[in-house]
Amino acid sequence: MNFKRIRYNLIVIGLIALVCCYIGTSFFLNQNQNINVNQGNTLEQDPIFKPDDNEEENFEDDESIVDADIPTDAFKLVEYALDILNNGTGYTSTFESVISNTAAGVSAKQNLVGSVSKGINSKGEKVAVEQNYYYSNETGMASGMVANYFLGFYTNLDSNLTQVVTTNDYNYSEKTYDVASATRNEILDTETVREERKILLTDGLPFKISKSSAKLVEDTSDKNYRYLTFKISKLDSLSKNFIDFYTTTGQISNVKYSEIKIIFKINKNTGYLNMLKREELFSATATGIPVLGNVSVNSSVVTYQTFKDMNTEVILSDSL
Repeated sequence: MNFKRIRYNLIVIGLIALVCCYIGTSFFLNQNQNINVNQGNTLEQDPIFKPDDNEEENFEDDESIVDADIPTDAFKLVEYALDILNNGTGYTSTFESVISNTAAGVSAKQNLVGSVSKGINSKGEKVAVEQNYYYSNETGMASGMVANYFLGFYTNLDSNLTQVVTTNDYNYSEKTYDVASATRNEILDTETVREERKILLTDGLPFKISKSSAKLVEDTSDKNYRYLTFKISKLDSLSKNFIDFYTTTGQISNVKYSEIKIIFKINKNTGYLNMLKREELFSATATGIPVLGNVSVNSSVVTYQTFKDMNTEVILSDSL
């Protein structure tokens, strides 16, 4: 009897571990993908790093552009920087994200690296590109329950059409993927893609920073940059699309945020956004888990995004 009880407990623990990894997959996926990936060996297990606050290489690139009308008020400065991001000539950016999920004391991580850019293609059309490389270093039984694939969006802003590509043939460390072996490659109305995905990173920050919805908790500066830290004080102001982004697989429900903090690093000379960091804490319910049914999960997401070529007519490709 003791042996059977121990064996049963081990099975339950194993199932809970799988649930944690399953949740890690669910938060950013619209469909499950088979594992077939060259993971490379140039990224460490936890890819999240804090950029050096004293870096000056990006500052020198845009130092010659001075705008005497750059706001000094923290909220207005963020609004100014985001307006350039969303409505300026173009930009390039890279991001890294770690999703950590815990259920019944067992944790699992899902990693994501990618890029977001706006510019023009060879025809002079305004375009935007979002590339997502999902990977995980989970091993053993959990390795089959996490995301390992590429997901990309190429939006033609003039025609309002978006190419969607998913493929298992990719390399997250080299930022390469093979469209020829794509499991999905289709062009749809951008609004159709937005309804499916809920959030396209090229649409800009998915929640508002205003005095009615956010609180400024820190305001510091160095020689070149200003660092503004906000907490979302009115969580019920979050958009339905932002909440639904985590439920699009149908495997997650009851998403409830407990905290969202975001740090903006803004060039003092130009008002251009140089970096942002997002920290998100929330709880959710994983539904329909075999044997266990519904399972409560506590999750955190930490994301760094760095920007270059701000307000520049960046030349991008003609498709993914």
